[in-house]
Amino acid sequence: DRPIIQHGEEYTPLHPNKYVCVGKNGFETSGGWINRLSNGQILFPFCYAPLDENGKQYNPVGGYTFSYVACLLGTWNEAGDDVIWDVSRDIQISGELSSRGVNECAPVELKAPGHVLMVSRGGNSPNTGTQKACHWKTLSTDYGKTWSEYTRFTYDTGEEFNSPSSFANAIRSSKTGKAYW
Repeated sequence: DRPIIQHGEEYTPLHPNKYVCVGKNGFETSGGWINRLSNGQILFPFCYAPLDENGKQYNPVGGYTFSYVACLLGTWNEAGDDVIWDVSRDIQISGELSSRGVNECAPVELKAPGHVLMVSRGGNSPNTGTQKACHWKTLSTDYGKTWSEYTRFTYDTGEEFNSPSSFANAIRSSKTGKAYW
């Protein structure tokens, strides 16, 4: 057992990745779904409290909490006895779209190698006047290193649905290979 620290000399237990400085903000697993990608890497989403230009926690519209999402990307070392961690580019959303940011992620690699769809929950309470709570989707085409902007995750018809605070998961059918959320 040891802390998960991004590879690089500048990262330590007090600065475990490029988005987190212990004592100023933190990060937590964002759904708990660890994915093994087709290239052998491990993808593990997390959410973190972003910092503003003054090193204070960024909360643009005063929601109860506010977070962005990024992914830990793990590669086994040559000996196969340790994981070397990197961190993806973060996925941000405006406070006007989701007053609490995003969290509770459900990633799944699609049939095209390296294409990872991730669905994240956004929330808008206690703020009024903002859009209702919903899920957001983002796509990576490079094994989770970079991500598209969030867009609403809706029914096939385009109709929106309310999103309670709950962890979701994406699974793949063993018969058809189709991904389900």
